[in-house]
Amino acid sequence: MTDISKTRIFFVFFLIFLFLSQTGYAQTKILKNIGFIQDNIWYSKDPFFEDDKIRIYTTVFNGSQYDFKGTLEFWAGGKSIGKSSFSLISGAFQVLWADWVAEGGNKKIYANITEAKISLAGGTEETVVLENSKTGEIEVFVDLDTDKDGVGNKTDIDDDNDKISDVVEQKQGTDPLVKIDTEAKKTTIPEPKEVAESVNNTITPINDFLDEQKEKAIAKKEELQKRLGEEESLFEFDFGDLFGKKEVSSEIGATKLPQDDSGENKNLLRLYILALSALIFSIEYKVIIYLFGIYLIYRILKFFVKKVFFRGA
Repeated sequence: MTDISKTRIFFVFFLIFLFLSQTGYAQTKILKNIGFIQDNIWYSKDPFFEDDKIRIYTTVFNGSQYDFKGTLEFWAGGKSIGKSSFSLISGAFQVLWADWVAEGGNKKIYANITEAKISLAGGTEETVVLENSKTGEIEVFVDLDTDKDGVGNKTDIDDDNDKISDVVEQKQGTDPLVKIDTEAKKTTIPEPKEVAESVNNTITPINDFLDEQKEKAIAKKEELQKRLGEEESLFEFDFGDLFGKKEVSSEIGATKLPQDDSGENKNLLRLYILALSALIFSIEYKVIIYLFGIYLIYRILKFFVKKVFFRGA
C-alpha cells in the first residue's frame, strides 16, 4: 500500500470520528448554567430535633436560553423524602420543597434533578446532562431534645430539665432522660367552694337531727301546756309549794311535792315547759347550739391536754 493510500484511509477515519463526536455531543449536551446553586439547602426551622416536622427547601434556576423542565427529588439519610416536577422558562427560578419528620443521628441532606429536558420556544424537547444536577450534601446531626427547651441533648447539661445535671444523675445512677420530681409536695389549699361543700355535707345531717328534735320538743310543749291549762301563766310559780311545803304521803318516810286536784304539780310543769321553750329557741337559732358545742369541745380538749401533757405539773 502506497503512502498516498494510507493517508487517504487515515483522513477518512478522522472524518468519521469527528462526525460521531459531534453527533454524540448534540444528543447529550452538558449545560453549566442550569440546575442548582451549590449548597442551596435550607429548613423551615433551625435548629431542629428528632421527630420535628420540618420543610426542606431548595432553589432551581434556569440561566440558559432554553425552556427547562425535570423532576427534583429530596434525600435525607439515604432515603428519598419527596419528589416535585418543575418547569422553568429562560431566566426563571423556582423554590421547591419536601416535608420531613426528622430522624435522629447523622444525616446527609441534598436534592438532585432527574429527567432533565430542554427545548427552544416551539421546538422539540431534548434530554440533557446537567453539570449542577445535585446540590451539595449537607451533613447534619439531628439531636434529641428530651425536655423541649430548644437545646439538644448533646449540648444540654440537664436533658430532662429536673434541675439535676446529667453528670450528677449518672453518678447517682438515675436516668438523665427521666425527670425527677425535686419539688416538695405542696399542700393543696382547697377552693372556697370546696370548703363550703364540705362544711355543708357535715352540717346538713346535724341540722336534720336538730329539726327533728325541735318538732318533738314543740309537740311535747303543746302536750304539757294542755296539762297545765291554756290560761295558766308559765311564770306564776308558787315558791312556797316549790321549795318549802311538803306533803307526807301515806307511805312511811316518803314525801312529795304539793299537787293540784288533778294530781299534777303545776310548778314542775311550768319549769318543764320553760326548758322546752329554751330548747326550741336554741334550735331555731342554731348558732347557739353550735357555739355551745364548740365551747364544750374546747373544754374537753383542754381537760385532756392538761391530763396528758401537764400530768406532773
